[in-house]
Amino acid sequence: MDQPLETDANTPPSPPDIIFPENLPLYMPSSLPRHIHTLPALHEICQLELRLREPQADDALADVRHQRRVIQGLWQFKKLNVSGTGNKPNTQFINLYKWFDKKTKRFAEKYRTAWQALHVLDPNGSWAIRLKELKDGDIRGPGRDANDATTSSRYEPSWIWLVQCGGDTESRMCEEELNESMRAEWAKTRARMSRWNEELLLVQEEMRQVLVYHKWKASWWLTRSAL
Repeated sequence: MDQPLETDANTPPSPPDIIFPENLPLYMPSSLPRHIHTLPALHEICQLELRLREPQADDALADVRHQRRVIQGLWQFKKLNVSGTGNKPNTQFINLYKWFDKKTKRFAEKYRTAWQALHVLDPNGSWAIRLKELKDGDIRGPGRDANDATTSSRYEPSWIWLVQCGGDTESRMCEEELNESMRAEWAKTRARMSRWNEELLLVQEEMRQVLVYHKWKASWWLTRSAL
């Protein structure tokens, strides 16, 4: 029977798990307790983090909007070109959707991190007028989702499409995004209104024909009874 190998007392222990620099936690002023980050000695460094976090929140929110436009375009493409073509194309599309949805959630978490830091460092700052807490239900749009349970006439866009972005270039991009989404939503709403008006005219015409038919039928029965 083999005997177990004896360990040498001079053998160095196995090295610990390697921690990569990108995985090290960053202890920013906002992560410190309030009684520490409000000290006068840390005021300047807190202001530096404020200047970092607000553009970070703007960039993350812009990335969320971009991903939502891509996802909505994917659903429209699936509806027109993929639906009903078999399991393989639909499975590939679902995998592609999950990949973009994962990126959207990552950008949303980045925004929430920046928003939480702003809320800790300066809860009543000017940023609070336009940047709000991002909830899961806010990540939708730019138009009405295909699985939205609300009626078409009561659709309201999420605040992420109405927020005023920081910087002239970013504000111009946000305005263009909003205008594009609003034009598409206006066209859809106008088409629905025209369809509803047409259905109303059809119902009114059908009711008129029903009344005319019953009057004619009543006259016909009266004529038959006189024979």
